[in-house]
Amino acid sequence: MKVVIAGGGTGGHISPAIAVAEAIWEKKPDTVIDFIATPRPVDQRMYSKIGSTVHILNPPRIDRGISDIVLLPFRAVREFIRARKLLQELDASVLFATGGYPCFFPVAAARSLGIPSIIHESNSIPGRANRLASRFADKVLTGFYSSASVSEKQLFTPVIL
Repeated sequence: MKVVIAGGGTGGHISPAIAVAEAIWEKKPDTVIDFIATPRPVDQRMYSKIGSTVHILNPPRIDRGISDIVLLPFRAVREFIRARKLLQELDASVLFATGGYPCFFPVAAARSLGIPSIIHESNSIPGRANRLASRFADKVLTGFYSSASVSEKQLFTPVIL
């Protein structure tokens, strides 16, 4: 089985990505896991300790000013195509996304390729990227039932251990 885990931008998205990978390796040590991250230094610093392959996508952000908003459609198409090509090259069996802006395009690309995708929302209030990506994911897991709006209760599944 080939697992691709997308998560980056902040330690709050990277730590769960690494924890899930470690849990998978504990149960199935021969599982091949690749990561999709951002070019941010925190991603490089945290993923360097895992010793697995990390692929960089540079998804557009809308919080950087007017030029980023104007260029958003062009950058969005570019990153969607890059995410789709990467998932095909990796021959992914499943995509696991831990949220944040770098996860939207891999989740959308997985949907377009028929690759099952799961989002893990670790915050009590889902971020914008996860709310958008949840429309393309097969399953969204959260530790907080309050994370889902009334219309999303069937999509968001609380997983509390």
